[in-house]
Amino acid sequence: MRKIILIALLMGAGIVGCAKKITKETMAEIKATEQAIEETQARIQELQAKIQEAEQKIPELQEKIKQLEAQRDSLKNYLDLLKQGY
Repeated sequence: MRKIILIALLMGAGIVGCAKKITKETMAEIKATEQAIEETQARIQELQAKIQEAEQKIPELQEKIKQLEAQRDSLKNYLDLLKQGY
């Protein structure tokens, strides 16, 4: 992916400059773009790791929800019995 973007940037610079050499400014822009790409890829990896971590917690949280719903239903039944005078 990075190579494709770099090639596209170089081709763009070549087309725009026609026969001109790549300037130091253009090279600095290319390097800045490469760095931004690397930082973005690192951030993507961090976020993917967080997603996996969250997905691993789903079954545990679903079980907790079931337990809490059962507790709620039990308390509701108990409250209904109290209301009925038992």
